[in-house]
Amino acid sequence: MEVPSLFNIALKKCINYFGHARIEINEDVSPKLKQIMFDQITYSHYIFHPSIFTIFSVNEIDLTSNIITENHVQEIAKCDFKTLKINCSLKTYQDADNVGVYDIVGLIKASVNPETRKKLETLKVATKSAYRGDWMDTILRYLPNLQTLVCKQKATTGFPPLSMTFPQLKSLDVSCISLSYINGISCLINLETLIMRNLTVSVSEDLHELFALRLLKHLDVSRYQKNGEGECKTIEYLVQDNKVLPKLEFIDFRTDCENIGHIDGLTVLTSVDLRASLKLLGHFYEQQQFLMVDRVFKKINGLIIDGINYNKNQELLNTCFKTFVHYIDNVSLIESIARTSAICAIMCSVTYCTFYNQHMTRTQRSRIAQVLLDSRTERAYNYWWLFNCAKLHTVPELNVVGYFQRVVIHISNVFGHYSRIRNFEDVGHGLRTMDALYPRLDEAARRQITEIPRVLSALQAMFDKCSRSPTGFIVTNDRRAIGLAAYTIEVLARSVTLMRFRALRPHLTRFCVRRIRVIEWTRIFVPQCRLLDGIEVFSIEEVATPEEWATVMFDRLEEYIKQVYEHHQETRQLTFQHFGRVVDTNVQGTPLFQIISQGEI
Repeated sequence: MEVPSLFNIALKKCINYFGHARIEINEDVSPKLKQIMFDQITYSHYIFHPSIFTIFSVNEIDLTSNIITENHVQEIAKCDFKTLKINCSLKTYQDADNVGVYDIVGLIKASVNPETRKKLETLKVATKSAYRGDWMDTILRYLPNLQTLVCKQKATTGFPPLSMTFPQLKSLDVSCISLSYINGISCLINLETLIMRNLTVSVSEDLHELFALRLLKHLDVSRYQKNGEGECKTIEYLVQDNKVLPKLEFIDFRTDCENIGHIDGLTVLTSVDLRASLKLLGHFYEQQQFLMVDRVFKKINGLIIDGINYNKNQELLNTCFKTFVHYIDNVSLIESIARTSAICAIMCSVTYCTFYNQHMTRTQRSRIAQVLLDSRTERAYNYWWLFNCAKLHTVPELNVVGYFQRVVIHISNVFGHYSRIRNFEDVGHGLRTMDALYPRLDEAARRQITEIPRVLSALQAMFDKCSRSPTGFIVTNDRRAIGLAAYTIEVLARSVTLMRFRALRPHLTRFCVRRIRVIEWTRIFVPQCRLLDGIEVFSIEEVATPEEWATVMFDRLEEYIKQVYEHHQETRQLTFQHFGRVVDTNVQGTPLFQIISQGEI
């Protein structure tokens, strides 16, 4: 069994143990491993013992995805950390007289011990209620080294009063349903990032203090909902009277106004080019403004699709490519799940590989291959897609056995439980990757692949679930359902023994027959078309029943598998006679089943 599998098994056992007991962890365990284990626990859907927070020495505690209790607050108060993310679901801190008001200061003081409060650099809290009193002033006094403060509220509010300057704060997010004024914001003299979504101002004087922030680089005054025509007053007030923010690099209005390009002196995301977008990526990533990172990645993806000449922009595009890979390479497990920016980076890489594949060097392909081999692939659809678009199966030095085993394990793990079966495309791309890698495996390498039975169990469960569901469960498109079956057949023909295929055959048959009956497609199985990104399947244009098609199809597939395993040949020419038509199939170089047009017969 490969190392990643052993690690995953050990990790699950540790998490299960930590969930029910208080133990001391070996101090020799690396900080990186401690952080990984801690992240796995805090993002678990299961109830865990609050004492786990005292086990690890971690820089960040994130309780936004769990229903926190008073015990959690008491336990994390014993820890030393630099970043705290916490929701506000505890009723203990709700105002007794007004349930719409929350004592955010009380919660923070209960969560952060006197020693940690001097070290805390990032605080992120969220609530449906408004905060009590001069909460920001109190928090900034209590946390003297706080650099990033995010306090989002699902309430209408004004900017909290400040009694003095707070030079330590560099990033502030006070987004809410409606922010009515910002008096006092000039006290935050060293702000570089300011996010005030849904800011509503009545006169230009309401923004007077904003222009005192001479170090401001990033300003977000966008709205969650678009205003009516002629209501873009915030934009007008910001650009009138020749007032400037000398360090400002980016301003975001998002839905506040569609036609903002005509306003002089305004720089918005929709107007930047590729070079400026790369600069913005670095800025937003440094500021941990991952929503903006996501949006810049989408902008870059659109720029590439619109067409950038490679020969004229080779150096810039290479820098762009390195940025994508670097971002994917360095994103953590939790970040890749919680943030769409990681997926956007992968999508940008896919687009790049699609448009400039012929210009990619062997080194670049090798780097992507190594990144994918080392990465956790919870969002595997995108990883397999990138693998195929970059044609990584052609990389000479690729660890084929390791990657093949990784794909097999992923499919069996993710789709081996009903609760995890959500999207057949993930399975399809995983199977396609297996299909691309298989010709690279020699007989000795193929014997190292020990996880195939787990894949068969996963596929059996998936096909059974799809067959029983009136709506087809995960498969909502019948062409795609047939394409998924074709992928499965392709891989089975190369990877399993005859005995194993016979065990899976009834489940696969029920799946195929069920999907055809859903649309009453009794005369034509698959028209002459390509399915799932070019993988071709054999089609019989006229059959009596779907059951007849399945019987003929799988009888011949059994015969094919039998011959492959009898002769143990890498490449074998095989002749199929399908109702008078002949298909010559090369096991290594072409798909097993090909569409034969009537004109070619």
